Amino acid sequence: MIRKYLYVKNEKIFVDEDIYKAVKSIDNRFNYLVHLDIENQLIHISSHDTEDTEAINLIRDSRLSPYKVYEEKVLTCEIHNALNKLSDRDKRIILALFFENKSLRQVAEEENTYAMNISRRKKKILKELKDSLNILEDFVK
Repeated sequence: MIRKYLYVKNEKIFVDEDIYKAVKSIDNRFNYLVHLDIENQLIHISSHDTEDTEAINLIRDSRLSPYKVYEEKVLTCEIHNALNKLSDRDKRIILALFFENKSLRQVAEEENTYAMNISRRKKKILKELKDSLNILEDFVK
């Protein structure tokens, strides 16, 4: 009977026939998949490996973590609460400037005032919002 062997780290190791068949089956499957990849012009991620890094580590998980989802919900809720504390006029100004992308001049015309007044009011509103959201400073770090 012929003894079966495998090379492990350039060393010849004699193995049982069952182990030999299992390893050869895995090798054959791997070679078949490589052949299919070449045939279909697929590039393996490992072909981008360098001495310093493995390419697989360069791919970021694009899914949001549950912590990030929670953080965004809390921030959204707090921003909503801060906006609700503003007067109706201030809300209109902020919505027009930041959500409707209107210019200071357009908002000034709607409010029957000058653009400079809207600019000053915008600065005051943003300071108010910043102050009311300062409690979240530790949360977002």
